[in-house]
Amino acid sequence: MTTDTQPSLYERLGGRPAIHAFASAALRKGMAHPDIGYIWQHRSEDAFFKEHAHFVDFLCAAWGGDAVYTGRDMATVHRGMGLTDVHWAAMFDTLEACYIDFEVPREIADEINTYFEQFKPVVIGSPDFREVVLAHPDMDPTQGMKSVGIHWPKGKSRQAEPASP
Repeated sequence: MTTDTQPSLYERLGGRPAIHAFASAALRKGMAHPDIGYIWQHRSEDAFFKEHAHFVDFLCAAWGGDAVYTGRDMATVHRGMGLTDVHWAAMFDTLEACYIDFEVPREIADEINTYFEQFKPVVIGSPDFREVVLAHPDMDPTQGMKSVGIHWPKGKSRQAEPASP
């Protein structure tokens, strides 16, 4: 989104090529982080490519680029991952390391952090899908957690689409 006084975050970051490189670095650092690296442990190269492409489109679309994000909303993508505040902090650790590597000015880094903070209610706190399935031996996993009375996210905290900063 461009305002009369300031170019969009997309433009200030350097457009799609810069966001592509930043997303790649953030995912690489996430893979190496001791608290979240396991998330990619059994992920295929193809799955990684899709994750990266969606991440780049998501950020470009949200931050004022002309990309179209065709992926799922944040709640759906993270539902069943069992993520906690430890995982949330680890994600910000990886972002902070990328800010340093890419020499992102603090005010832009803070703007990015503020943007991501809106998603915490739908990313953190979901039950772990595997644990739910194992705790309910008669559950048909293809029917999802709702089939055993577990609904995520709860209440009105769902953030379905990326908001512009």
